[in-house]
Amino acid sequence: SSSSSSSDSGGGGGGVQHSTLRGHTGAVQGCCFSPAEDQVLSCGDDGTLRRWRVADGAPLQVLSAGSTLNHPSILYRCCWAQTGTAVFATGDIPSVLMWKKKNQPKIPAACVCRPALAFSSGHTGPITGLVSTADGLHIVSVSAEDHTARLFRRSSNSSSSKP
Repeated sequence: SSSSSSSDSGGGGGGVQHSTLRGHTGAVQGCCFSPAEDQVLSCGDDGTLRRWRVADGAPLQVLSAGSTLNHPSILYRCCWAQTGTAVFATGDIPSVLMWKKKNQPKIPAACVCRPALAFSSGHTGPITGLVSTADGLHIVSVSAEDHTARLFRRSSNSSSSKP
């Protein structure tokens, strides 16, 4: 659940906190805004990717890496395809997870996404960074452990698990 607050964040010209996003059961490792800036994704040590509504901090959806990978995983980074058609996450495994809305061009506020597609990134260590192009077709993953950045082109065929 979320809670509201109107405390000033301090500092010169800072903002006013209006929500605390609660729900992760471990450390929160990453977050990002949706292209329309009306939703936030967060990911963390509990292996979940969570969607929240910006207006009131309400939880919208929980996606689990464990249900796709069949084992627990820590998620370090998440990003949203700028078209709003897919969300991506990665963590302590050398794979990128993608959730895409079933039969819809956009992920609406109340979406139920199909199970994640996982594809091997070729990294030999955990992925520590992830970014997608505006159309969601190109993804770059980075690993601090293997000292590489890898560029992928995701297949436009939604049944494919390869980028």
